Amino acid sequence: MSYTDPWSLKAAAFVIQVLELEADPVELAAAMSPLRREPAGGITAVELSSSGGATPFLIYHYAVAATGASPFDADVTTMEQAERLGTPGPRIIASASGDTEAYILATTPDVQRMLAGEPPRSGPPPPDPRTAERRRHKTPGKLIDAVRTANGLAAEWLAALKVAAEQGSDADLRFTDEESALALYLLDDASAGDLLRALNLALSAARGQIAPPRA
Repeated sequence: MSYTDPWSLKAAAFVIQVLELEADPVELAAAMSPLRREPAGGITAVELSSSGGATPFLIYHYAVAATGASPFDADVTTMEQAERLGTPGPRIIASASGDTEAYILATTPDVQRMLAGEPPRSGPPPPDPRTAERRRHKTPGKLIDAVRTANGLAAEWLAALKVAAEQGSDADLRFTDEESALALYLLDDASAGDLLRALNLALSAARGQIAPPRA
């Protein structure tokens, strides 16, 4: 699917209007990734450059029925409740509803705070030397358990995606709302950046310290 997708073009126009971008809608639409397309609407992802680095966004778009029915109001309510409770999930930047179409522009909690001019969340304070030494012995084991659990969950999800792809009638895999939220979460470096850096550090150390097998 490309920029000729009408929903991507409409989503690009909405993003340009909301964020007051000086961009060409066709070029922006070409940079978008359709996550879901259905007659009633869909979800599109895009990553934009900003002074704070790459900023991920999701655009939820809805085709409003003649009766005025659409999931738009329910999705707005769900996201607003998640923000009030401080639970994970997309945060609304802007929304708009008309007679035939409706849109929500959403991003991660950290990007929302950045756009609002709020300071980024500070990490935990550095531990004292004795605590640091203790954590170097205890935390790796906890990481192993967490990575093992995450890998098992990833295997379950990939297997479910494979079944869905085999049963689908086309080549486009339609993400659910929850899968789209996962994609948005991972696009934000603040979400799993420390984990990826820790894993890369461990891998680099292991490759440098463990001798290759002899021929």
